[in-house]
This record gives sequence, C-alpha cells and structure tokens, in this order.
Amino acid sequence: MNGVGQHTSNLLQTHCPLCTSNNDAFIMQGRDPYLDRNETFKVVKCLGCGLLRLKTVLPPEQLEEWYEAHYGGHQQTLEQATTGSDVKDQKSPNRGLLRKLAQLNYQNHVASILPAEGKILEVGCGTGNIIAQLKERGAEVTGIEPDKAACNIARLNGLEVYSMPFEEFHEHGKKYDHILFSYVLEHIPDPVSTLKLAGKLLQPNGQIHIFTPNNDSLARHLFKSNWMSWHIPYNKVFFTKQTLSKSIDAAGLRVEKMQSLNRADELLESCRIARAKKNNRNIIEFPTKNRFGLLFFSLVFRPFNLIGYGNILYGIASKIHCY
Repeated sequence: MNGVGQHTSNLLQTHCPLCTSNNDAFIMQGRDPYLDRNETFKVVKCLGCGLLRLKTVLPPEQLEEWYEAHYGGHQQTLEQATTGSDVKDQKSPNRGLLRKLAQLNYQNHVASILPAEGKILEVGCGTGNIIAQLKERGAEVTGIEPDKAACNIARLNGLEVYSMPFEEFHEHGKKYDHILFSYVLEHIPDPVSTLKLAGKLLQPNGQIHIFTPNNDSLARHLFKSNWMSWHIPYNKVFFTKQTLSKSIDAAGLRVEKMQSLNRADELLESCRIARAKKNNRNIIEFPTKNRFGLLFFSLVFRPFNLIGYGNILYGIASKIHCY
C-alpha cells in the first residue's frame, strides 16, 4: 500500500475531552502499520480521569488524506453494491452453530443484537451494512457518513444516508428511538460533546448504542503495542469500561448497560502486526481472510467476555428523566 504525502506537520495538541486536564502520563508511541509511513503519535493517559488519548492529532485536511490512503483501497466496490454480490456473505455467518458461536462477521453480529424497531440513526454508517439489515427487519433507518464514496454506495442500496459530519446534522427536529455508534466514537476528538448532541436527538425513552474497542481487554494487554485497535492516528481516544461510563455521565446521560464482546478479526490482525514488526516489515496486507484463524480466536477468547475482558465494549446510554 502506498504512503500518503511526505511529512506530517502542524500537529494539533490535545487536552483531555473528559475532564479538560493537560496533566498526563506517556503510555506508548505508535503508527499505522498498514501504511508505508514512519510518523508516530504519542498515546497518553490523563492523570485526572484515566482516559487515554492521542497527545497530538492531525489537522482535518491531513487526516482526510490519511483516511483515504488507509480505507480507500478496501471500500466495497460499486459493482458489489449494485449487484448484491455481498448479500449471501452478510447472511451466511449467522448460519450454523459454530458460526454463531464464533461471531465471525462483526457487522452482522451488531445488527443481530440491536433492536430493529422504530427510528434508528447510525452515525458513521459507512456503506450501510448494519442499517441495511435493520431495515430488512422492519426498522426505519437513517445514516450519516462523511465519506462521499461510501455514502453513495449506501444510497444506491436504497438507504437514506446523509454525507456530513454529525455535528452538522439537522433534520427539522426528528427524534430517534435508537442511535448507533459502531467503532466511531473513538475517532472523534470530543466524544462527550458528541454524546450530548446524540442525546438531543433521542426520543424520551430512546437509547444510544456504543461499540468501541476495549482498552482494558485481554487482547490489549496480551498484544501491547501490536494491538490492532490502537488504530493510530485514526482513533483519538481509547476507552475502558470506567472511562466510557464517565463519558456517558459527563454527557448528561445514564448508563443502562456495559458489557464486553469479542471480535476475532482484530485478534488475528494483532498477531499479524506483531509478526510483521518482528520481521521488520513496514507494510502489511489488509485484511486477512483466514477463516480458520478467525474461528480459533473467536472460540479461545470468547470466555473472557463474561468477565469484562473482551476486545469490544458495548454500552447502552439513555436520557436521565427528571420527575
């Protein structure tokens, strides 16, 4: 995969988005292992509230270039989107006991556990794989996706998707029963403000569903700097159960549920990143299609979900009602 640009400049300093403190401790230094670039970014831990974040972030114009280089080559093609060649792939992982246990397809698994009822908004919906399945089950779905290419694919598949940042999204006071952030909240520099905005778009009894990497997972402790879900410099904050709960509270919302889940593709990719670093390789092919490896990691790591050490956090937030 080709690199982007030549140099990273004009990095922006950050402060803790949860408690606004600048008092932090160095944790590690990392980079994107899938791009042929040497720029590294520091991860720090806030000494006030414990939230981990990038100390410096790319300005928006440079970050857009990085996103295009990392994600652009792996987008679903227009031909796949319009011919429906992925439909069988979307449904097949839910067939058979082993596939259900292994949860081999993350997006299918998310769609299967979300309530398909009422009005649903997904923030950062990509090509719309999750909300398409919820629509098939009877929900009224809307998506927001800043990437215009992904947005166009979702629209070609018959989905109502807006191409704009979440903070610019306005729809004449429309309220939603469920709002989904699937591997999105960690990309946002100020997740607390984003959750506050989401709360304003909720029906009185609505819920916000958050799926995000678990920084306190067994995988993160096992793979350390090779953990795929560092995903630097795209991820800007790194949640644990405690800091995600604090962020929900700070947004004026109530934590209804907090559990951990498993995502096998990240575990397998973390192994491949570690192996590539050991062999002094800078570019790694992405993603893997090793079905045996995915099944192995799903089953081996699955028990750790029960004690909160799965590599995904699933949190549900709701409004705080005043009586």
